[in-house]
Amino acid sequence: MGTDDKMRNQGQVWKGKAKEAVGKITDNERLEFEGKSDQAKGKFRQAMENVKDAFASMFGRRRHHTGHDHTGYDRPGQNHLGHDGQGYDRNTGPGDGRL
Repeated sequence: MGTDDKMRNQGQVWKGKAKEAVGKITDNERLEFEGKSDQAKGKFRQAMENVKDAFASMFGRRRHHTGHDHTGYDRPGQNHLGHDGQGYDRNTGPGDGRL
C-alpha cells in the first residue's frame, strides 16, 4: 500500500469523525450519518490495503521505492550493481563492473 493511499484513507476517517461531531452538535442526523459513512469507507479501504500488503509480503515480491524487488534484481537473470559499484551477474558471479 502506498503512503499516499494510507494518508488519504486516514484523512477520510478523520473527515468522517469531524462530520459526525458537527452533526451531533448541530443535531443534524444526515451530517452525522455522512460522517459515520465516511469513517466506514476509510476504515474499509485501510483494511483492503492491509490485505494487499499481507499478500505481497507472503509472496515476497514487495517493490522498493527504487523499483527493485527485495531480491535485488529488476528481473531474473539481470545484472546487479553491488555497494562498491562493481557489477555481478547472478548466474556467473562477480563481473568486471560493466553491465
